[in-house]
Amino acid sequence: MLLRKMMMAKTSAPPLAVTGYVADTTIGYPLRGGVFEITGGVAPYSLSGSPYSGTRPAGVSVAIVGDELQMTGNTTTLASYSWTERVLSTDGQHFDVVCAVQVRAAWTPANLATPPSIWVNDTS
Repeated sequence: MLLRKMMMAKTSAPPLAVTGYVADTTIGYPLRGGVFEITGGVAPYSLSGSPYSGTRPAGVSVAIVGDELQMTGNTTTLASYSWTERVLSTDGQHFDVVCAVQVRAAWTPANLATPPSIWVNDTS
């Protein structure tokens, strides 16, 4: 009887990648965009830290749902924010999602700049 040693090629998962966008918004509204597709690596995925670094807008939560990184909730504080979410793959890979947004005041007529008054005094 001939015995053969079976060798299985070790395969590695494709590189972990996260694609999507997040954009400026108005206070009281959700971030525009805020849904990122996760590809590669090995599911299930998870997050490291909350956020990994920086400060996320107040009122916004982040979760991984299946193969998506989702940012939900309404913003509550006017400010500029910069933060990083780190997505982890079960095979040890990670991908840093760097975000920067500005939460602006809602538009009202009071927010408009008052145009200058121009008076022409023709006394001739």
